[in-house]
Amino acid sequence: MALKKSELYSSLWSSCDELRGVETRERKIKEAMYEILNDVDEVNRIFIIIKAQKEY
Repeated sequence: MALKKSELYSSLWSSCDELRGVETRERKIKEAMYEILNDVDEVNRIFIIIKAQKEY
């Protein structure tokens, strides 16, 4: 079953607060996103949005 982008966002928000600015952890988040999205450009585009959020 394909995961909806909104479900991906929700899942990522719940674990991102402690990861801000930690390069290794940010890379792990991007890797997890890539496993779902299979598109590097989309991962980078979405990650910029995620990182800009206060809750990140």
